[in-house]
Amino acid sequence: MKRNQNLEILALVSAILWSTNSAQAQIRETAEQITVRAEALNNQGVDALEIGKFVEAIKLFQEAIYLRPAYTIAYGNLGAGFYHTGQSEDATTSLKKAIQLNSNYAEGYNMLGVIYAETGRNSEAVELLESV
Repeated sequence: MKRNQNLEILALVSAILWSTNSAQAQIRETAEQITVRAEALNNQGVDALEIGKFVEAIKLFQEAIYLRPAYTIAYGNLGAGFYHTGQSEDATTSLKKAIQLNSNYAEGYNMLGVIYAETGRNSEAVELLESV
């Protein structure tokens, strides 16, 4: 009788472990799918940006960031979208976030410097260049 109970317990534990491993695999797959979707949205945003559909591009970049909150390039592109619509403060915020996520993101520093210079924030532009 005890042997049967042990076999039942062993079967139950085995089923639980299999179920847990299966769930973990599904979560990993979902994370990979989210990354692919975020990259696709970012690429669509770049396409929209290139043909002057700035508002559409902004929405696409925001969707990409929603899926991948630490997506440096999408934050940089969002900054570009805001820049092209005259929203320099939003552009500045997005570019600062991109730089915060990746301190080696040269495009972010470059665009942020341009915005500072164009908006008369010369001392901030100089400070930014000196920090690089």
